[in-house]
Amino acid sequence: MMLVESDLEPANIRGGRRREHNRHAHFIPLSLEARNRGRIDHVLVYAPMGFREIPQPALRRLRKTWAKGTDDIAVTLLGIGSREAFLEVGGNAIPELASSATWVNQTPFIPPRFLKANGKDSLEGQVRAELRRRGRA
Repeated sequence: MMLVESDLEPANIRGGRRREHNRHAHFIPLSLEARNRGRIDHVLVYAPMGFREIPQPALRRLRKTWAKGTDDIAVTLLGIGSREAFLEVGGNAIPELASSATWVNQTPFIPPRFLKANGKDSLEGQVRAELRRRGRA
């Protein structure tokens, strides 16, 4: 786990505007190990407001977590620092921390309804409905 502090807000995905009043931590799953590409092996905790006296000790004490159907997952704190300190970890660039004018969301789309072959409940129909709901279609 990497804890990254910054006085800069991450860009708002909708329109690239900065969100001045959205001051919460962001948990970003990463896949850095070459032999396990695509599997989460690191978690970056990005806190634009910084880590204050209460959350920092709690995160330092975290030793394990779990997920349904798995054994305990060991947690090791790799470090706490500025965004610049984590642009590269173990020889791997962390593109999620880079600056860019354009970002691609890597969160998978999970259809809210059972998929049908055609119509509004098809994959395309549900994606279109989500885009309309967000004002993007």
